[in-house]
Amino acid sequence: MSIWMQSILSSYLKVSDQDRQRCLSLCESVPGYSELNHYTVFKHVLSRTNIKNILVLGVYFGHDIVFMLDIEAALGRKIWITGVDKFSDAACADWPVEKTSLSWSQAGFGQAPSLSAAAANIQKFGAAELITSDDISFLDQCKSKYDLIYVDTSHDYESVKTLIGRCRNLLNPGGLLMGDDYRSEEHTSELQSRQYL
Repeated sequence: MSIWMQSILSSYLKVSDQDRQRCLSLCESVPGYSELNHYTVFKHVLSRTNIKNILVLGVYFGHDIVFMLDIEAALGRKIWITGVDKFSDAACADWPVEKTSLSWSQAGFGQAPSLSAAAANIQKFGAAELITSDDISFLDQCKSKYDLIYVDTSHDYESVKTLIGRCRNLLNPGGLLMGDDYRSEEHTSELQSRQYL
């Protein structure tokens, strides 16, 4: 996360010691890349809105969903979460061409997403519906509407632009569309996609 984003978060969103400890405990329990900043933003959004259903595109091992379930429990609310991932060792759309024939670990991206591991991690904290599908195929056939859609799949410009276009049609009125790595120097093409919103 950029220094700019960290300073915005620390000045705008107050993080309690309890949240800091809770997030650290969750990060030690469930593999993933999200950190305290993600937990803090999820808590801020979920505690200030009446979100009842969430679509998470890109589950990996369930890390972000576990964050949301933990916050849901603390708020004493029931939120339905649907998670979609290929749960496959196949290359993703944003991988460099020279790595597309490699596995996740061979490409240097760690373990491949696993449906059974994600389900086991999530089950420790609550319930979520997990669907094995690529993001575009799921969005093209989906008939449901969501209050929040969180996108954390491919991060290249064309993929993100396509996802934004398809997600917009699945949002309830007043719904929120959020994404990961938005200000990451590693994924600068995502910055261009925000103009598409």
